[in-house]
Amino acid sequence: MPSAAEVQPQKWSAIRVLYDDDEYSVIAGFYEVPTRRVLGERWNGHNDSPIGFPNVAGYPIWHVVPSFMERSVLHAILDELATHPHASSPEHVQAVLDELQRINQTQAAQT
Repeated sequence: MPSAAEVQPQKWSAIRVLYDDDEYSVIAGFYEVPTRRVLGERWNGHNDSPIGFPNVAGYPIWHVVPSFMERSVLHAILDELATHPHASSPEHVQAVLDELQRINQTQAAQT
């Protein structure tokens, strides 16, 4: 079962792990075009399905989170980290807050 740091498809760059509990992971990074950061997510798998989902040709990949869902995903991560903290929680909380700030700044610039 790959960890978030081990999933490095070619179409993604500048990946930052926002959440990884060994079962489910969320990242932020550039997908294909390096002009807009997006979120990616995946289920990491278990013993019966060790590469998780999504995957292509046996290689783990990230699913791009639609922009209208980004805030909801980020807030859910903060709720989960507050309820079930682990060793990397402070790092992940800061990464999530950074992404929320990025989203807010991007929306403010568009108005």
